[in-house]
Amino acid sequence: MIEYKEAEISDKEWVDSLLRLSDYRGTEYCFTNIFVWRVVYGTRIARWNDFLLFRADDGGGPYDIFPGGTGDVKSLIDKLMNDSFQERRDFRMAVVGAEKATILQQLYPTGLFEVTSERNSWDYIYKVEDLTFLHGKHYQTKRNHIARFAELPDWQYETITPQNLAECIEMNTLWSQQMGCTCNRTLPAREEMPSARDYSDEMPSVRDYSDETPSVRDDSDEMRSARDYSDETPSVRDETLSIRDDSHEMPSTRDETPSAYGEMSFAREETSFTREEMPSARDYSDETPSVRDETLSIRDETSSARNRSRHNYNQSLNDESCAVEMGLRHFEALRLEGALLRVAGKVVAFTIGEPLNSDTYIVHVEKAFPQFRGAYQMINREFIRHNAASFTYVNREDDAGDDGLRTAKNSYHPAFMEEKYFFTIPYHTL
Repeated sequence: MIEYKEAEISDKEWVDSLLRLSDYRGTEYCFTNIFVWRVVYGTRIARWNDFLLFRADDGGGPYDIFPGGTGDVKSLIDKLMNDSFQERRDFRMAVVGAEKATILQQLYPTGLFEVTSERNSWDYIYKVEDLTFLHGKHYQTKRNHIARFAELPDWQYETITPQNLAECIEMNTLWSQQMGCTCNRTLPAREEMPSARDYSDEMPSVRDYSDETPSVRDDSDEMRSARDYSDETPSVRDETLSIRDDSHEMPSTRDETPSAYGEMSFAREETSFTREEMPSARDYSDETPSVRDETLSIRDETSSARNRSRHNYNQSLNDESCAVEMGLRHFEALRLEGALLRVAGKVVAFTIGEPLNSDTYIVHVEKAFPQFRGAYQMINREFIRHNAASFTYVNREDDAGDDGLRTAKNSYHPAFMEEKYFFTIPYHTL
């Protein structure tokens, strides 16, 4: 049996060295994502020759992720299969990228695997040039938002440094509270951070844009109507595999069990909330299609459904907030890069990213107080301009099945999607 361990900061060097050998573009192949979500999702890692192995649990049992590194991949996958069968459980492998799905198809007999698409976990990959210049009519709304933010007389763009890092930690907490998070946030023991300067109860005095701030859905006129990126992205489906697409069965918000790759993404972008619409203690179940359908057909379960929706939404915010704080508290050790926006001296937006592979930069975190119109668009553009100019692509991670995130990410017009699948061999079929 291969022995797995919890990722520690001291593992970064050897993990990065193996990931460079395969040069994959998926968010899973990034030590930061492995590290910051290890507590929430129980992610474990191991080394086998020149391969990095990682295993997680999505609530449906342990699963492996297609290994990063180089060498005899079939021998390794055979071993992972045997280990799972010895433990009397299904063999489940999360496969990132259609090319890796094709490798498995070529290595093993047709029909051996049950293959399911994890649409909610597909990564959105953009061209750096597109996000830097925002050329064309379909980016007009983005440019308008940026122009509105630029009208503020005292806004500033700064690189995140040890001197302002604590302010980002404080903003992350306040942002989560504004979004309605009421969970107790617990993190493992960590080094002391310098105390953040106190935020006043009131945000910097700025013009209230809430009445005129459009929802992210106002960008829908820029989007390709109901465009299915799977039709234009090279897909394992093209290889005549029989794939059951579970995307229509997956939750449309973070109300249910996270998808297989939910733990690998902690980028929550532009929201559609204005100041009056802030979700503090608001019942999200009324907006959740799965719960709404339930209340229409099962009237006597309305209350319990609402409570479940509120609890799960709250827990997902707490998990994300903890993961972001984990990244911020280990910012230097993880060798992350970041930037923030100030208005009247206060931090109103921040973002974090890093190089992912030889041609792709990854943006992990992007947060802004939604009452500042254009803050999301401004921090997005400026950060890419300053940090990703030498790369071809930007990976902005997945949408976790959240309708608002999917709308926001599509409104930036991805160049392509990094597809993800589950390959399964049920134990009972052996």
